Formats: sequence, structure tokens, C-alpha cells
Amino acid sequence: MHFRKSLSKSILTLSIIWVFLLSGFPVSGQGDFVTSSDISGGAAVYVFRTSRKAKKRNYVSRRKSRAKRTKKQKRTSRRKVVRQSKTVARRYRKKRRINKVTPQEFAKIDIQLARKTPQEASKIFAGAAEYFIEKDSDYQKAAGYLEEAIQLDPNNKDAKLALSELSVTLGNLAIDDTSLSRDLRFRKALSLFDQAVKNDPTNSLAYVGRGQVYDEQDENALARENYEKALEIDSSLSAVKAALGYIYYGEGRIEDSNILITEALAEGEDNEEIQYFLGLIRYKQGQDDAAAAALRKSISIDAENAEAHYYLGAVLNRKGEDQNAINSFERSVQLDPKFVNAWFDLGVVYYNNERYQDAINAFDKAVRDNANSTDELRRIYAESHANWAEAYRQMGDLDLAISKYRIAVGLITDDAELFSTFGFVLGSKNLWKDAVTNFEKAVDIQPDALNYANLGWAYLRSAQNNREVRYFDRERADLEKAATALQTAVQKDDSLIAALLNLGSVLNGLGRHNDALGPLQKANSMNRNWLPAMYELGVAYLESRRYSEAQNQFEKVIKKQKNFGHAYLGLGKAQHMSGKTKEARKTYERLKKFDAGLANRLETFFIQNSG
Repeated sequence: MHFRKSLSKSILTLSIIWVFLLSGFPVSGQGDFVTSSDISGGAAVYVFRTSRKAKKRNYVSRRKSRAKRTKKQKRTSRRKVVRQSKTVARRYRKKRRINKVTPQEFAKIDIQLARKTPQEASKIFAGAAEYFIEKDSDYQKAAGYLEEAIQLDPNNKDAKLALSELSVTLGNLAIDDTSLSRDLRFRKALSLFDQAVKNDPTNSLAYVGRGQVYDEQDENALARENYEKALEIDSSLSAVKAALGYIYYGEGRIEDSNILITEALAEGEDNEEIQYFLGLIRYKQGQDDAAAAALRKSISIDAENAEAHYYLGAVLNRKGEDQNAINSFERSVQLDPKFVNAWFDLGVVYYNNERYQDAINAFDKAVRDNANSTDELRRIYAESHANWAEAYRQMGDLDLAISKYRIAVGLITDDAELFSTFGFVLGSKNLWKDAVTNFEKAVDIQPDALNYANLGWAYLRSAQNNREVRYFDRERADLEKAATALQTAVQKDDSLIAALLNLGSVLNGLGRHNDALGPLQKANSMNRNWLPAMYELGVAYLESRRYSEAQNQFEKVIKKQKNFGHAYLGLGKAQHMSGKTKEARKTYERLKKFDAGLANRLETFFIQNSG
């Protein structure tokens, strides 16, 4: 007689859930287990790849978009570049030999210019311009004089050098000319810097000016090219080293950025932006204490930079200072309420601290304010839905979790764990058809032992569900599919205890009890204190008519869990079938004290199998 079949004649009202976290589970490399044991249909184990409360991954460590530079940062850095340019320009004047001509002197000789040679007149005009250049006044008049000087003598190199310097000065003024539109300012400035290069190809400040125009317009390649040229000509331009270092960072050239920014700091450059980028570099290098110090210094100078607070939050999060990280992320989104990355990472740290409702609110903002305009933003949008679903799962709101999972799996098609977890949640709502579909997708993406084991679990639970509603043909078909998936799992990894238990349970369900003994014995040898495997092995022994071993196994279960009613039921049957009727009766009396229903079933078994 197949006792499993006789047990299944009545719908079991008991469902036992065991959960074993691997920190206390003596099998390495295997995740968080959820074991549901429908005693008439066998134990079934689902395995989270890491943990059911596995920490979510933040986005900052994967961020590829260029770190944002605030307008204030750019303005501060540009002012430093301009100040340095003026100092360098005065040094460059030593390259030219021009005798200054004051306005009074020029007025006296103006009437004599017609009698001068073009070369002589050219020098006089250049001298008149030099006066205004050194006085930092009336640049337009100076430009007019220099243009006249060059027109008179195209070979007047000193006039060209002076006009190159003056063009840089006028270009810098044009960038800040608020009477012009932004586009017109940049076009005018670029034209002047181009003129400066034309008149003196060795004028490093002309390339610096062009670099600034391109930098302001986020044309990084052109900005880099001009900054590099400037430093090639004059390696003393510390402010330019910093500016080029920022571009290198944005291009992922962390070590090159580090070299330039470190040199710039050593040469006296120090402001909120250079400290900010130093913090980013140290974060990338894993130097968290140095990163936090630099970012805090940047914030002390400019407390309104949302990105600095964001990266400080990332550093503190990695240091394990979760509450301080939360404070920094919260400050970041206060400063920039539409900072999607910060909302996402705030949601992650909330989630990882089991503040699930706060996490949900943050992921909602990461979705609501997401323009979906870049690959990065689209990924954040998708992962926000996935993490949102996980937060609902942790709160036990499975219907809302399912609604978010459906969106997430439509956007993220390469994450096997996402499909697997979605399948688990669907199964928790007895939506086994959809659950199986998601487990199959997980296997398609990542056909490893764990995903096959969980697919087998889904088929097994579907079979148990079909049995409860008396769809016995469907039950059998699901068990066969479960066996195939689980055998594949065991072939891929015969140390995966969940697959061994599930396979044994399925084989028991198919009536292949002798075949079930192998995987169940191995599961028990791997962990002799795991109740689902202990009980299921007892069932296999009982159904295989190995009554003495069944008795021994059920007694172990009872010793571990005193009121495990179904173990008493199995023990009483094994005792009765081995002729130990008095002991079977004692087992019945013990069972009757705490579970009259199971005791009645055992009594019925005695009657049906007497004589």
C-alpha cells in the first residue's frame, strides 16, 4: 500500500513554513531558504540566491554620467583661471619689445605719422596700444591701434603678440558679458580666442580661453584638447590642471585626473570644486576616509552642492555609517528635489535598513521625476520599480509587489534573480502558472543549478496546489516536470541541498520511493538537523516499507520538534506495520493530546491495516 496516496485522500489543513538563514545553516554557498511542507505532498524548498533580505545595490558605484559641476563651481574655477591668466600675461609681455607711447605723446606725433615709414608708424601704434594694455583700460582703443599697427606692417611680431594677449582679455570679458545671450557670448569669445591663437600660436592663454568656452558648453573633447595644448606650452598653469583634471574624471581617466588635481593642490589651487573632485577620486580609489574629508571640506565652502552631499552619502554608506549616509542623501534631495540618482540611492539605503515605507516613497520619487532620457536614467527607472516591488514584498503587500514586479520584468530582461523572486511572490499568491513562467525565464537567462532547483520547486508547489483542488492529472504532469528540472539541478551541483530535498520530495510524490532515498539521504548527511529533509526521508523509508529505519527517522524528528504531529502520524504507522502495535498505540495516545484530528487519522489507519 502506498501510504502517501492514502494520506492524500483528505485535504491537509496544515502548512508548515521553516526559514533557515545560511548564517546558521551549515551548508556553504547556499542562500536563504523558504521551506513549505505540505505533508501529504512533500516538503518544497525555495532558495533566495543570497538572502530574502539581501541588500540592494546602490547606483552611485555604477554611475557613468559625468559628475555635475554647478554654475557656482564653474564660475569660481573660471575666475581663478582668469586671475592666473592675467598674471601669466604680464609675464609673457617680456617676450615683446614695445616702447610705450602715452596718449599725450601720441597726440604730439600723430600729425607726423604721415611722414613715417609704415614700419615706424606700426611701432608707434603698437606703443600706444601697449600703454592701454598695461593700464588695463580702454581695451577697444588698444585693439584698434594694434590692428592698425599690423595693417601697416604685417611683420610686426610684437604687435601680433600684444594683440594676442589683448584678444584673450577681450575673450574673457565676452564670456561674462551678460548683455549678450549665452550663445552670442560664447561665439564672440571663441572668435577672439581664435584670433589670439592666429596672432600667437604659442599663447597658452588663448588655448585656455578656448578650453573654457568649450568647457562651459560641455564639449569635453574640444575643451580637453585645448587645455592639453595650453599645458603643453606652459606647465605652470595650475588652474588649468584642475580644469583638465575634472574633464579626465568625467571621461573615466581616474588616475590621470588624480595626478593633475593633486599637482594643482600642491601648487596652491584649493576651492570647493577641486575638493569635490578630490573626494570623487578618493571614493573611486576606495579611500573612504580621505574621500569623506575632501567632500566635507567642499561642502564647508559651498553647502548648496547637491552632488557633494550625494557622494558624501555614498562614502558614508560604504563606511557603514548608514544614518549619516541617509542624512547626506536627504540633504541632497532637499537641495535638488528632482535628483533622481539621489532618490534612488536614498531608497536603497532605506531598504537596506528595513525602512521599507521610506524606501517606497524614495523609489516613487526616483520614478516620478525620471525623464528616462539616458540609458542611466532608464536603468534607474527600471531598478526603482524592481526595488519598489521588493519593498512591498518585505512589507507583505504582495498584490502591490506583483504590480511593480510586472513593470520591472518588462524593463529588465536580463536579471534572473528578479524573475525568480517575482515567481516566488506569484507562487505565494497561488498564481502558479505565472510563477512557473517566470522561473522558466530565470533558467533561460541563467541556467545554473539554483535556478533549476527553484523551477523544480515551482512545479512541485503547483503539483501540490493541483492535488488540493483534485486535478490529479495536472498534479502528475507537474511532478514529472519538477523531477526533470531537479535532476538537472543536481547534475549541475550535487551539493545543493535544496535541490536534493525537492527531488526526493518529488520522487516520493511520484511513488518512486526507493529512488527518493538517495537524494534524501545525501541531504540528511549534509545537515542532520534540518526538519524538512529529516521528515521527508522518514516518509521515503515508510513508503519503501523500511519500517525500522522509518521509526528511527521519525523519532529524530520528534526529538527535534516535540509537537510535530505528522511525524507522530508516520511513526505510528511504521510501528503498526512492523508489528509493534503496543508502541503504535502509545504514539497514538501522545498524538491525541495535542492533535485529535491527526490522531483520528492514525486510528483509521490502524483499523484499515489490522489483521
